[in-house]
Amino acid sequence: MADETIMPKSFFDRYQAGECAAVWADLVALDAGVRHELYLEDARAVARETMRRARKNVVTIIGRLEQLDYEFLDSHNAAAQHLDHMNDLDGMLRGTSMPTTLFSGLTHAAGQMGMDPQAMMAKAMDHAREQMAGFMPKLAEMKFRAEQRAAVAIKKPPLQDPAVYQLPPKNTAKLLAKLETMAGGPLPLSLKAWFEEVGNVCLMGEHPTLNPAQHPVAPDPLVMFPLDAALDWMGDEESDELFIDLSPDDLHKADISGGGPYCMRLPDAAADGKFLDERHNGTLVEYLRLSFEWGGFPGWEGSSDAPTKEIEFLREGLLPI
Repeated sequence: MADETIMPKSFFDRYQAGECAAVWADLVALDAGVRHELYLEDARAVARETMRRARKNVVTIIGRLEQLDYEFLDSHNAAAQHLDHMNDLDGMLRGTSMPTTLFSGLTHAAGQMGMDPQAMMAKAMDHAREQMAGFMPKLAEMKFRAEQRAAVAIKKPPLQDPAVYQLPPKNTAKLLAKLETMAGGPLPLSLKAWFEEVGNVCLMGEHPTLNPAQHPVAPDPLVMFPLDAALDWMGDEESDELFIDLSPDDLHKADISGGGPYCMRLPDAAADGKFLDERHNGTLVEYLRLSFEWGGFPGWEGSSDAPTKEIEFLREGLLPI
């Protein structure tokens, strides 16, 4: 009688068959054991396919946001925003103005402490001027550079603007090798595949319903920093444990003073690593999955005020990961 033994499906085959979340759960459960020769190439194939789908989803969302007249924080708008921040800082240090976000924060703090808001603001500004007195010449230089940058920033279609989306650079393999050397070990398969297949993305910007200013909900638009920038912020020191910053937190994205950036701990030999300081305390793939479920704006999860129509439009037909 012929041998009818049925070989179990590979992780990749299961993933292709639609078991996306289950496959990633099984890979994460292997922990560092995913690096065993029995699993490694199969797991890498899943990670690469996941991030290829993520790239397609990112491109789709950006195109649809453009149809919704979303105002991206692109190179042009980022340059203008940076100049505004320089002007706000200059006005504060000269005592002629105060940034709106700082004014609101101090007013709230004064109320909590039972202090007069005007007196607290005056004291805060006096302290800032005293501490920053020697910084004024440097600030003048920074303002001049910001003015130059704003003057030459050209408005581009979002998919052609590296401040919104950019494919992995040609030196990605070299940068990843440097990162693993600094970390003293491997990256999670998911993170490495993201940098190899997707690149960087920033959905920050303004929209009256998707990402309104001064709203109690922080929509948390999807952002993943460029690999070279993340490396620069880490410095050159080697350590037994490093953290790589990958995205601003939801409050910083809403132009509110928040916590630390979303990050991952390195080295990590697992298939997928914890996406630290994000409120769900999940992994990178789980965060990306949630982001796509909410059209790139996962901060709306659980809100009765979510812009359902726009989110449905953004997420329709996105590839499952």
